Amino acid sequence: VKPQVSGEQLKQKYCIAIDDLEKKYRDGKISKRKAYQKLSIILRRFVFELTGVKVHNYTLNEINRLNMPRLSEVIDQCYEPEFSADKDGDLYDTVNKARMVIKEWH
Repeated sequence: VKPQVSGEQLKQKYCIAIDDLEKKYRDGKISKRKAYQKLSIILRRFVFELTGVKVHNYTLNEINRLNMPRLSEVIDQCYEPEFSADKDGDLYDTVNKARMVIKEWH
């Protein structure tokens, strides 16, 4: 039997994952594109682990229909830089928004 993890423990776990990702990017260990891909995965796993909704399998349009506007906004910011090598985004801004989605999740 898997022990229950509290929402606060999950928030902490995923904020640490975001901190680690940001450090790897800052230290030049991963590309911006890879960082966006990983950030999207971290956020999707957080939502899945907390809600059971399999957003890790969802397209952006499907996420938009979930009525989770803050999640949609961050995933949307990840989308173009994640899939298109010539699209650039402000990774640090997106990272901070992802942290806020996690910290403010109810």
